[in-house]
Amino acid sequence: MKEERPEMFAPYDLSVSEYGEYIHDINEQNIAYLRRLFEGAPLAPTQCLIVIGSDGKLERHAQSKTDVVLVQRKNAANNNVDDITAWFEGINPGETFKSQFDSQLSDSLEVVTLDDDSIRASYVYPELFTQPRSIYPDRGLNSIHIAGNTEVHLDLRKQVLLEMTAKGKSFRSIREEMKKQLRHYERAAKTGAYREVRVFGIELGGGENRCFQYYNEDPNSYTVGFKVPFLRRMQRFLDIATVVAIKEEMLGVDDAAKNLPTSTIQRLEYFKNIGLLQDQGAVEDVEDSYLWFLQRYHHVQELYKQLRIPIALSFDLDRYRMFRDTIGEFTKHAGYDRKTNFLTKRSVLS
Repeated sequence: MKEERPEMFAPYDLSVSEYGEYIHDINEQNIAYLRRLFEGAPLAPTQCLIVIGSDGKLERHAQSKTDVVLVQRKNAANNNVDDITAWFEGINPGETFKSQFDSQLSDSLEVVTLDDDSIRASYVYPELFTQPRSIYPDRGLNSIHIAGNTEVHLDLRKQVLLEMTAKGKSFRSIREEMKKQLRHYERAAKTGAYREVRVFGIELGGGENRCFQYYNEDPNSYTVGFKVPFLRRMQRFLDIATVVAIKEEMLGVDDAAKNLPTSTIQRLEYFKNIGLLQDQGAVEDVEDSYLWFLQRYHHVQELYKQLRIPIALSFDLDRYRMFRDTIGEFTKHAGYDRKTNFLTKRSVLS
């Protein structure tokens, strides 16, 4: 396993606030590029294309592939998904859609059909999974429109928000899965392992402790460092905060669908501004903590992109402990206290 020093790449020496602006600007430019790339795509008036994941959150590193999803209305004269990928390959000779975009579970686009009671918009590739389906409402909620009907994208966001907050067993299972995911991510932060694979840790060597973040995209030893224990942890917490805000009538579904930011940092600011977060003064520290982990994660991705071998990237233990504790304290509040109007430990997500 190759070890490299952090100073190899200039962007990773920026302050966390500077890095946040840097990566946001790069992603804004990439969204503009994707919109040009898919201009003229053969979409029906009832369809649109969106980007999800780190593209949707405006924090993707170039090592991660862009994940494009087709959204469409039910029982409409929709164009075939294969026509869209064939169109793309026709105007980009020598390239396949799968080679250019994240299509690990399919040779084509993932398709989300709205208003289908048998398939929730919060599910991932429902046609490929048996029950229980993978539940990630974050994908549709924190997405960005790149082509087609913008109202279809807005309706997707509305449907996901309704699924996250509605009464009933199937909707409650979505909230329960979100809470379970948050617990898994918290455990990964404590143990340094996720799904029995080490993602970061402290190693003894030469009479001193050395701290490493691990990254390897080999399917047999897949590990993505700080992504799960700290980045996904904050992202899922904010998804839960969205549920709380709607249930407590601090935020309406229509308003959230139109105005809730997809960027993690901007979502923190949004919830601060509506008075949802318990310690308003700590939000800036939380943002810095998230950006520190994002910057470190992108650095290990950059090294992997350059070297194409398993990476062990060292990090500063004192700064890690400070930022870890900040995120840990902040994300432990997953309910709502009506007396203080802030998130607390008491859960209201059932």
